Amino acid sequence: MFKKFAAIALTAVVWLVSFSGASPGTARAVAPGDPSIIRVEYKVSAFTNAVGTAFAVGPHDWVTAAHVVTTDDGKQVSRVAHLSGLFSADVLEVVAVDKANDLALLHSDAAAPEWLPLARESAEQAGYGIGYPGNPFRPTSARLAFAGRGESHYESHYNEYVLKPAALYTGTTYGGDSGGPIVNDAGEVIGVMTACSASANLSTAVPVET
Repeated sequence: MFKKFAAIALTAVVWLVSFSGASPGTARAVAPGDPSIIRVEYKVSAFTNAVGTAFAVGPHDWVTAAHVVTTDDGKQVSRVAHLSGLFSADVLEVVAVDKANDLALLHSDAAAPEWLPLARESAEQAGYGIGYPGNPFRPTSARLAFAGRGESHYESHYNEYVLKPAALYTGTTYGGDSGGPIVNDAGEVIGVMTACSASANLSTAVPVET
């Protein structure tokens, strides 16, 4: 389903390349604060926002985790916001959700300045990856070592998710990292961060080939 979502996004990329001469996402160095990786959020209450990460896979298309756009009562929100400036925000529409694989596709009217290519190699072939959060207040990265495949059970907003087979990584990610990309040395996406167990120092990701 990840590649199915990517195909939807890449249709826009092909159109853009064909008619405007722009270049599609290519392998490049990725660093904390990269503009293709953003924090997204929606209001839960007057004083609380639900927060996650999304990354661009096309000029107007973004991937995040399904649980990032799912409320406590199991409903999907229709849009999320990205604070693009001190007093400005971009709205991203939720256009597709795959709860079984904990993935969601977002669309923005504003064009992403850059976007990330999907890797052709698997998590096993990559061996390790770098996880990037979209949180501007903690723009750090986490080196994650591939630890195998397995079934992962976790809860978010009182909703249960079961990934099989999930890619398991040794290394810790944090709240708000969900939906963020794990990239290889070439800057290509090999997985999407979904959950972590700090006590076990283990993180779960949706592999790119899902």
